[in-house]
This record gives sequence, structure tokens and C-alpha cells, in this order.
Amino acid sequence: VFPWMAWALRDEYYSAGGPGGRAFQAEDAHQREMRPARGLRPRELRRAQGRESSLDRVEPSVYEQFYALEREHWWFVGMRDVCRTALQRVLREAGRRSAMCLDVGCGTGLWTRDLEAFGEVCGVDIAPEALYFCRQRGLARLVRAAAERLPFDSESCELITALGVIEHLDDDKGFLSVLYRVCRPGGHVLLLTSAY
Repeated sequence: VFPWMAWALRDEYYSAGGPGGRAFQAEDAHQREMRPARGLRPRELRRAQGRESSLDRVEPSVYEQFYALEREHWWFVGMRDVCRTALQRVLREAGRRSAMCLDVGCGTGLWTRDLEAFGEVCGVDIAPEALYFCRQRGLARLVRAAAERLPFDSESCELITALGVIEHLDDDKGFLSVLYRVCRPGGHVLLLTSAY
């Protein structure tokens, strides 16, 4: 279990199969999913509260395509290299060797795996299909949650990445507020978004 996750997780909306907001090691996403404590699935909960995310509308087949392509396709390779280089420079200048990292919208987990070079990492995604592929990559520190409602305490992470996420959200300002809340003072947030 991710050591700092035990105190960082809150039980407002998500729990590992029941109330309590416990940290967990995700199993196959088709066998065990993070479920809201009140018995609603995250999408149903947000719809009921008028906060459905556009990320809920990603076709499941997209995750399978990304899983097959992202290790060698030039765009994915280049994007990871650019982000890795930026983080190395920023952390070196900050005098940090490792950080508690959060990868929001982790998708199939290849970037999450790369982040392990910077410290302990937790991947977050709303899609069970995405978390399934993360498990195929050997990742265990996973949380199923909406990007706009991260179930982590304030100031609990030193490094947060959200690559290709913000352009898919209806409330980008709200998302940035959540990242600001979760990031520790002096921490870093890396966003990557489309140019259009």
C-alpha cells in the first residue's frame, strides 16, 4: 500500500469497495472497482450532482489502442521525453531527488511507470478500462476517481502531472483549483494539453 496514501485519502466519495476511504492495491479493474461510499458509481454521482465529466465519454477501445501504441509511437515517445526532461530540470533546480507523485488521468499507465523515476507514484483515472491496462503494466498504486474530485487531502503531493486531461473537462478552472489544493507549497504541477 502506498504509505502516504493512508492518510491522504478521504472518504467523502470514494472507497475501496465500501465505506472508509481506505488505500488499496487495485486488482484487475474488471474484478474490483473503486466505488463511491454512497453506493453510486462516480459517473452516476456526478450526473446526479450536475458534474458529469466529459472524460466519462471516452470510448473504451481508445485505451486498448493507446496501450498498443504508446510505447513506440513517435508522438507518445516524444511527449514523455519532453515531460521527463522538464521534470528533471525543475526538480534538480528545487534540490529534490524524489517526490510524492500523483498522475491524474493516468490512462494506460506508461507515463505513470516513467514517473517512478521521480519518487512514489499513484495513478488516478475514472475509467476502469484505463486502470485495467495500468495493472497489465504492473502498477498497483491506483485510485479510481474523477479528476475534478481528487480524494486526497490538501497539500499531500509534491509533484502532480495531468497529461492530456484538462482539455476534456467541463470545469477547467475547478480542476486547477483541485490541483492547487492537493499540491504542497513549493510543489510542482505539470500539465500537457492540445494546442487547439
